[in-house]
Amino acid sequence: MEMPILSLKFVAFVLITLAVYYILPSRRWQNLILLAASYYFYWTWFWFYPIMLFVLSAMNFGLGHWLCKTKA
Repeated sequence: MEMPILSLKFVAFVLITLAVYYILPSRRWQNLILLAASYYFYWTWFWFYPIMLFVLSAMNFGLGHWLCKTKA
């Protein structure tokens, strides 16, 4: 169930994502639709990729938060 970048399926995915993005009224909802679309795109390649992306994002966020709290 891959979605190669050079395919009509990907073009439709991008066009639908952009249409929904520009219809939404607030930046918060726009960011959420981009996040959901990103996770869906990675999921089409391999089911484990979105899980790995979430874990790595959470680790980076936690590390950044920790670094911000520590004094140099």
